[in-house]
Amino acid sequence: MAAGIAAAAGNLVVLDGAPADHVDDLLACAHVLRADAQETELLVGRSVPDADAALAAGRELVDRGPRFVALAAGEQGNVFVWPGGSTVIPLSDNPVVDTTGAGDAFTAALIVALLRDGEPEQVATAAAAAAAATVGHAGGRPSLSRQ
Repeated sequence: MAAGIAAAAGNLVVLDGAPADHVDDLLACAHVLRADAQETELLVGRSVPDADAALAAGRELVDRGPRFVALAAGEQGNVFVWPGGSTVIPLSDNPVVDTTGAGDAFTAALIVALLRDGEPEQVATAAAAAAAATVGHAGGRPSLSRQ
């Protein structure tokens, strides 16, 4: 499997969503997992109705392999879990104009922050800020910067 080869070669393996096949093998070789609420429910086999349930699901998923898990928690924001820690980042108060590209911006910022050896809280904040910047205007093409 390509993800296993990439992990064995020392590359960062990021899963974005819930794989349909080979779930346990993919989770075992992933460094990062990003999932929305529906994908999280598929991965853990139960309802994940709020941030507390998402935190529990995140801890379970970290135990299955990924060292950093980012899960959508509906109106409560996003949940981030890593070995020995977790945080919940609320959704931004910025008006939402268009959600196009928010997930992609979130994941891209998360990866960049991880590759720059960011601390977990910094990674979480960067990912949430990128998504917030994206939803504030139409078209899903924000001008993302370190700020």
